[in-house]
Amino acid sequence: MPTEPPHPATTTEPPSRIGPDLTLLLSWLRWYGRVALGFAFVLLLLFAIRRSPASFIIGAFLLVVVFPGIRFGSRMAGEGRRVPAIIVVSASIWSLVLISAARGPVGLVAGLPLLVIPVILALPHVSSRELFKIAMSATAVCAAATALTVPGRLWPTNLSPTTSAAFVVLFATTTTGLTLLSLWQVGSHLRATVAETQAMNVALAESERSLERKVEERTAELEEAVAEVSAVQEIVAAASSTLDPQEVLHTVLSAVRRIVPFDQAGVMLLDQDGRRLLSADCTAPGSLDTHLCYAA
Repeated sequence: MPTEPPHPATTTEPPSRIGPDLTLLLSWLRWYGRVALGFAFVLLLLFAIRRSPASFIIGAFLLVVVFPGIRFGSRMAGEGRRVPAIIVVSASIWSLVLISAARGPVGLVAGLPLLVIPVILALPHVSSRELFKIAMSATAVCAAATALTVPGRLWPTNLSPTTSAAFVVLFATTTTGLTLLSLWQVGSHLRATVAETQAMNVALAESERSLERKVEERTAELEEAVAEVSAVQEIVAAASSTLDPQEVLHTVLSAVRRIVPFDQAGVMLLDQDGRRLLSADCTAPGSLDTHLCYAA
């Protein structure tokens, strides 16, 4: 007998944990990694040309510590672990600030913008308490970096003053530009989040008003239904408790009037002989006058 070909196995992919906030964080981490790698190659090239120990130390530190730290933090962020990723990246960037400060006050000034980058990155991703801890850590790193400038230059260099100044200007411009761009993009994201939140609040308020209107309409319908049921019960009770037709008709008109307001109403009943009519008339608002009349 012919057999059906096996159906290909279907796999269900897990839902992606990468949202707009995380995409922004991953994008910036990739840029930081590229910048760190680029500066590492420039410094190692300077070491190969001028044999400058400071260029080798800082370049090797960028290549061995900072760049892998940023890559590892990016991997953690891709897995949804935002806070550990920010901690790893912060430690990598702040360690570069300390290494830069060991070159003296000029290196400290050039590296100072890097202190702010982890705080900016953490704004959309951590709580106020965690953000306060990161800000205090940045302040402590700044104090430690300032202390490193007191003994003077710890890393000797063979670069000319012109080459050193050009590199410091390039490094300071790059770090300041990255800081300002990070602040601009995070600020734009926060403004968009605030606008989205305001739109959601407006939609929620409109939904609440619509719900209140529906509740009021439903309440009025229920009150009307309860009034109708109460009137029917009153009429049934009157019919079963008395044999006086006038009293029954009076009760009927009174109950109907509570449901349907009217100025005049009449109820006409034939007797068993078909000659006499019983009439209960409401002749004016607020008064119910019942009387009997006879057919011709």
